[in-house]
This record gives sequence, structure tokens and C-alpha cells, in this order.
Amino acid sequence: NMSVDGEASRCGCAGHLFSGRQGSRALATNNSQIPTCYTRLYEEECMNGAWYVVRPPEHLIADERARLVLDRLHERDTRERAAGLPQELRIRALTPPTGAFLYGLVLALRPRLIFEAGSAVGYSTIWLALAARTYGGQVIGSEIRPERVREANANLAEAGLSHVATVLEGDAAELAQRLDGIGLFFLDAEKDDYSRLFLAGIDRVVPGGLIIADNVVSHDCRDYQELVRSRPDVHTVTIPFERGIEWTVKRW
Repeated sequence: NMSVDGEASRCGCAGHLFSGRQGSRALATNNSQIPTCYTRLYEEECMNGAWYVVRPPEHLIADERARLVLDRLHERDTRERAAGLPQELRIRALTPPTGAFLYGLVLALRPRLIFEAGSAVGYSTIWLALAARTYGGQVIGSEIRPERVREANANLAEAGLSHVATVLEGDAAELAQRLDGIGLFFLDAEKDDYSRLFLAGIDRVVPGGLIIADNVVSHDCRDYQELVRSRPDVHTVTIPFERGIEWTVKRW
């Protein structure tokens, strides 16, 4: 007994419709009633025994191959958060609106080299790589856990982006110091490590380059924010978007 409301749109399988106010939505009384084509979507909430299955509208930015990977990873992150798993067991993906924000940012800046500190399983890396692919940029991610490095690179390959991005194993501070000409430095690692990572990488960022730190509103990042505000070689502002973004430009 599938019911839909709002403006309907077609999924990837011929003949199926799904709709909703927040992107593509289908309402079913249980998961067994959801067509096979919905298995890539994620469960947003359960109310009165009905599951609302939603594909984030931001994922429609991506091509179908990458979109399926984004859907799968975001579904996993949503389920892990709903289950109350401890942070070290979750993939801790950024939100889809933040992913779309990064995508647009990269399209505008067109940095030759993007370095990501804290790639986890590659959800954010895919967003960065989708934009970098349009102009020939390169994305280098980092992750300290080898099993997550393998998973992230497998996800990039599945998304068709392994020629644009790769995730390296190791401490992001050490990896950043091996690079030259970073145009965008994205911090999404442990929040109490932001200052150390910034100090390790700032000299590798080009003048006019951007350092973006996520989760500065949802988490206590005052030490990091005080650090960047104390430095004369950068200009910084906190953007209260989603979980909070610290936007820091390296001065010329």
C-alpha cells in the first residue's frame, strides 16, 4: 500500500514514482513494501509505524554512478546515528547540504590541489572530486585507519572518481607537509586536532587559498577559532551553516 504526496518524480526504475516536500519521498508501512529501486535511499524517520524513505535532493547534483554511492553512504551514516553508535564506530559523514556547499565552492575556486584531513570512508571526498573533475583538479584525502582508507578508495572507484581523488593512509599533518600548492585545505578530522593540522598545513597553502573547517558550531572548536583569529596571515569568519563552517583565507 504505497502512498505518495506532493510533487512526484521518477526514480531510476521505469514506472515507479516517489515524492515529498524534502526531495524524493515514498511512504510505506514497512520496508518490505518499498520497491527494489528504493533500496539505495535512506530512512529518515519512523512515525506511527510508517517509514519515510528519502533521497537527499543534493545528491541529484551527482551523476548516477556517484549518486548511488552517496546514497548508500548517507543511508549508512543515518542508520549509525539513529542506532546511537559511538563516534569511533560511525562513518561520521558530513551533511548533504554541506557536501553541496563544498561542491559549489570548488567549482567557483577551481583549486589545482585539494587536501582533505579526515576522509573517513570517502563521502566528503566524493563531493570534492565531483567538482574537481569538471576542470582537471586533484583531490588527496587522508585517513589514519587502514581499513577506512581501503573503503574510501573503493568507494571512489565505485563512484568513477579514482582518477581524480585518492585517500592516503597516515597522519594528515605529516601528509600535508609533503604537498605543495594546496588551494583548498578541508579540515574534517577530530575537532581537538584542528589546530595541529592547521599549523602543519598552512605553509603548504597557496596565498589566497582557503582553509575550511567543518563542525565548528556543533562542536567546541573555540581553541581552533581563537588560533586562526590570532594570526595576521589569515582572514577568518564563522559561517553558521549546517554544523558550522570556519572559512579562513590565507592572505596574499
